[in-house]
Amino acid sequence: MISQRLRKILDITRLYKFIKLKLLRHSATPEELATSFAVGAFIGILPTFGLASILSILAAIFLKIPKIPCFLGTLIANPWTTPVFYTFSWKIGNYFFDVNPRDVFSGVGLRELMPVHIFVSNVIQIYKPLLTGGFIIALPGSIVIYYLILFFLIKFKKIRRKKLYRDL
Repeated sequence: MISQRLRKILDITRLYKFIKLKLLRHSATPEELATSFAVGAFIGILPTFGLASILSILAAIFLKIPKIPCFLGTLIANPWTTPVFYTFSWKIGNYFFDVNPRDVFSGVGLRELMPVHIFVSNVIQIYKPLLTGGFIIALPGSIVIYYLILFFLIKFKKIRRKKLYRDL
């Protein structure tokens, strides 16, 4: 049987409430928060192979936007959504580059050593369609996320303001 403490830690609704409160209590404007979250989501959708959180913090520092919402935006990429993003990225990007992975790595057995420069060029050849498709998916996705977050934050601030005036 799962203990109460472990159940609290694993409860996804608590995580959602925590993220919501972090966004709503942040001192930045709704536009800044939505931009930051959208930049993080853009980076999260791109095929970064585990580097999205680091890249989002660096982007937040470089763009001078809030870091926490930018990091939280990368959580759009998780074990359930990443295979979907990567599959669509590959299919869309491969439309432009027409790369067949079997052709790229043909003739290379498991026991053979491939020179590093050939391996790197093969990986880049595979990564081009994946990154291109990722950009094509991430751009409209981040725009939609920007407007959803902005709408949510503005609506919440109005509700909060009404409660404050009603309580006075």
